[in-house]
Amino acid sequence: MIRTENEELIKDYENKLLISTYEKSPMDYALVRRNLGNEYSKLAEVTATSENCLKALFCFDEALRVYSEDRFPADYAATQICIGGAYRKLGVVQDKVSNFKKAIDSYKNALRIYNEDIHPLDCALTLYHLGITYSSLAEIEEGHKNCLS
Repeated sequence: MIRTENEELIKDYENKLLISTYEKSPMDYALVRRNLGNEYSKLAEVTATSENCLKALFCFDEALRVYSEDRFPADYAATQICIGGAYRKLGVVQDKVSNFKKAIDSYKNALRIYNEDIHPLDCALTLYHLGITYSSLAEIEEGHKNCLS
């Protein structure tokens, strides 16, 4: 059921990209790309993990063409969280150390925006994901150091 729903949403978002191009409507394009990336990321949980994570990462990178840290900080941070999640999923199946470190970098990028004074809930959620990723990394590399990060 989940797989079918994701595949239908993916088709819908891909069709929207025929209209919402980067050149014609950059904000719509970025939103559709991030949503499409989220669907690929969800699909990666049930099938073709590597392939779908890579598709998700491509979509998120495309969204960052619009969502820059200085112009759209909240969207930038939210997209960085998505990137971190995709790299964390990818790290479970391939290039564990490299992908977990990329996830950590993405979460840290989000924390440049999500600080506890202005965005306490987003900050807490990001720190939670960061902690899980450090824990995963600690299982395979520099366990003591990563547990203290």
